[in-house]
Amino acid sequence: MEGTGPYGEACATALDDAGFVVSVVKPARVRGFAQSELVRDKTDRADAALQARFGQTMQPEPWVTPPPEVRELRALVDRLHSLKEMHQQEANRLESAMNQPGARGKALVAFIGVTPRLTLSGSSVRGRSMFSRSGHAQVRHSLHMQALVALRHNPLVSVFGIRMKAAGLAPKAVISACMHKLVLLVYGILKSRQPFNPNFGANRLYFQDGI
Repeated sequence: MEGTGPYGEACATALDDAGFVVSVVKPARVRGFAQSELVRDKTDRADAALQARFGQTMQPEPWVTPPPEVRELRALVDRLHSLKEMHQQEANRLESAMNQPGARGKALVAFIGVTPRLTLSGSSVRGRSMFSRSGHAQVRHSLHMQALVALRHNPLVSVFGIRMKAAGLAPKAVISACMHKLVLLVYGILKSRQPFNPNFGANRLYFQDGI
């Protein structure tokens, strides 16, 4: 086999574990052998035949499979490297989003689907405030339980929920409004990079809060 990185090593390990004698050689050695034979065709069939002739002629040394503990360590290191790359990519995306101009908080609540929508069709629902369901359903589903907890324990959301109930919103609409509120709070914390302040906006609690 030609050494082709982690995928080739995994294949060589599987063959060695199955009892086959495996040799892993550098691609440059095989290319040099091909040049000595004046081989010009480059197809899968031609490459397979070339490697077979190389093995018969050169008799490369058998490949020694790393012990299990080394394989496990390599797998952990590779996984750690992948996770670090993923973390950095997400951090870059977040940094880019935070630096974008305009009303990004509104864009986020629209993406999730907790934006208010006024319904004026039909006498039974005329003027009733509904919430869009066209956004990211999975995120919205995750926020539902968080909103219920926030109604009990988050001072800002709790006061906000009481005001929404007093304004005549149905229980489900109150929960949706609190989901909307939570998204804006999360965005504000990420944008300002400051810890959550339960007293933030205490003097402005009687304003509409964007709902």
